Amino acid sequence: MKKFSIIGTLFVLLIGSLLHFTYELSNGNAFVALFSPINESLWEHFKLGFYSLILYALIAYPFIKNKANNYLFALGISSIILNLVIGLLYYTYTHFTDKSIFWLDITIYILSVIMAFFIFYKLTTLAPLPIITQWIGLIIILLTISAFIMFTLNPPNQLELFVDPTKS
Repeated sequence: MKKFSIIGTLFVLLIGSLLHFTYELSNGNAFVALFSPINESLWEHFKLGFYSLILYALIAYPFIKNKANNYLFALGISSIILNLVIGLLYYTYTHFTDKSIFWLDITIYILSVIMAFFIFYKLTTLAPLPIITQWIGLIIILLTISAFIMFTLNPPNQLELFVDPTKS
């Protein structure tokens, strides 16, 4: 599981970075908008790590399913941790700086991905948890996907999380 987590961290960092550009490269394709940022809001950037993590988990599952306990639960929790850490660190530092700092944003993304995979590793190496936890993980994932779709199509722009700072 350690190898899975290390490879996964690198995968999510790379694919998340590439996803940053896919919407623009697709000439604003509506389908691509569902999993790629359509603007520079923090909400849209949450997609980078989330969908990269989900993609890696889908690819890796056949290879590690017999070694990993609590897979869906670990995936759901680590996806929350990933974006929660990004949001908390971003809003903490921008509160003091009143601006976004590119290298700090990248550092936060890297730290958040590492933390997410650390949590994933810890949860998948625990003894099997009750089956309800798997359902909880799946519900977290499905609700997150639903939220990304809903708020990409109809963002509540009165909330700072959804505001594109390049447009304000």
